[in-house]
Amino acid sequence: MNPIYLTIIVVLVALTFFIQFYSQYKRKKMLDKLTPLAISNKTKEFDRLIDQKEAIRSIPEYNRTILKLNSYLYRNDQEKIENLFLEANNAHFTERQKLDFYVRELMYYIDHSNKIKAKEIYAKLEKNRNFSKIRGEVELPYKILVLDETDKLDQLIEKSKHVDDPKNRAAYYMLISHIYETLKDKKQAKDYQEKAKSLLERR
Repeated sequence: MNPIYLTIIVVLVALTFFIQFYSQYKRKKMLDKLTPLAISNKTKEFDRLIDQKEAIRSIPEYNRTILKLNSYLYRNDQEKIENLFLEANNAHFTERQKLDFYVRELMYYIDHSNKIKAKEIYAKLEKNRNFSKIRGEVELPYKILVLDETDKLDQLIEKSKHVDDPKNRAAYYMLISHIYETLKDKKQAKDYQEKAKSLLERR
């Protein structure tokens, strides 16, 4: 091989590694700065930095979107959250990233008892080619909390007896409580709500 060509190849390879290393360094540096700000009261500083050219260049679009979402959720800024959801419709996410983001949207709307929006997002989830991978995790909460289905009550009560993790058991209790609310059994609904609250307070 011509020594000149060999030199050029070596230089190009070295340059490629340098660019990759530098990009990773810049990304880590920016993430280290932004991540604590996302869940702090320094909202103006976060909003200023997250949309700077340096952040846009160094942090992938999906990661920037999640940082924004976490910050808006922390400060409970519903207007910014809704605007971010709209912006995400035109974002260049992979199918896996879309799936993850739709789940976050779904949980948000379920938490805010917005069943119309929750149904819209679930419809998007079902069209995602990776939906089958997470269907088991979201389908049951969706059917109970959004569609108000009650046929899984006995099954949930039985399952809750064999769950060791307090957080997971509390989640079962909240689903059971909602079913009892749907069935107009206020006493049982309150009892299971209190059980869930008690478990979460121990953590």
